[in-house]
Amino acid sequence: MPFPITVILPKRIIFLIVLLLISLSFIGCTEDKTIETSAKIEATEAKTQPPLQTPEETEQAEPQIQTEEATTSTETEQETETEQETETSEPPKPFFDPLENPDAIYLDVKNIMQMPLLPNGCEVTSLAIVLNYLGYEIDHFSLYSDYMPRSEYQYGNPWTTYIGEATDYGLGCYAPCIVETANMYLSMAESDLRAKDVSYQDLEEYTKYIDEGKPVIMWGMIDMFYEDTLAWVTYVDGSEVVWYASSHCLVMIGYTDDEYIFCDPLVGIVSYSKYAVLDCFTATYSQACIIE
Repeated sequence: MPFPITVILPKRIIFLIVLLLISLSFIGCTEDKTIETSAKIEATEAKTQPPLQTPEETEQAEPQIQTEEATTSTETEQETETEQETETSEPPKPFFDPLENPDAIYLDVKNIMQMPLLPNGCEVTSLAIVLNYLGYEIDHFSLYSDYMPRSEYQYGNPWTTYIGEATDYGLGCYAPCIVETANMYLSMAESDLRAKDVSYQDLEEYTKYIDEGKPVIMWGMIDMFYEDTLAWVTYVDGSEVVWYASSHCLVMIGYTDDEYIFCDPLVGIVSYSKYAVLDCFTATYSQACIIE
């Protein structure tokens, strides 16, 4: 026998109400979990991300970083400039110390450095060293510019002229050219002194000029290290004339039992062993000149 509608309807209503309550409860739990999860995410982000700065704080922080970098850069530049000034202001350190060589015989000759004005002008600088020692106030650049005969490479003869440009790409010259340069200056200075070519003597013979108070302009090689690499070759009156790449000119001012003492325009006051000087002196045609 079927139930009357009055009995069935209340049951269905009750069922729907229960179902609605269950649904509402489930939705509430989900929202609570979502809110709790979002709160955890926000808390994690707050820990891992740096705190946000206001525009005013950002403007104040950036100049502090720039100022610190600028200060560091300025301090580094100042230190570099100070180091450069120290390096350039220090005079060349002499390799010959009279205090360590009490038995040395030497003349009190002041050295002149050929750099930076005449990077390839050791010969005329050596002449200026001797002239200044004798009391003539003439600089090496003026001697080169006003008194030294010069020629280009293709017409060059180092026995009579300086080949090239001593201020740039220059080769050099030999003793007769220095003698002519010196005598031209001494004539203009109305001096009774004259330069003299004293080449081709035994090396030890030049010490007698030192004993007489006369420094000797002499040809050799850089650092008195023998090197036979040729830089230039020509022919003069049918004879071959060579120029070694390391050819050099300097002024003998003294000697010891084992060494000769020089004013070296590239180095300063230095002493070289007699054996090394002999090798280099002989290779460069045993040339020397004095002023007397």
